[in-house]
Amino acid sequence: MDEDVVANIRARIERCRRLAASTTDRQVAAMLLQMAEEGDADLARLEADGGSASQAARPD
Repeated sequence: MDEDVVANIRARIERCRRLAASTTDRQVAAMLLQMAEEGDADLARLEADGGSASQAARPD
């Protein structure tokens, strides 16, 4: 997988977490956190399958 694509996925995951932390709606926050967790799991599977996800820079 292209490193730019992985970096964009990581950015979306982080965006979900930031939005979850900033919303006052508990259901929205839960959905956003679930989306972030699913994204993390998808990337972990890619890394386990030998994809380039482990080579992409993680945004801090």
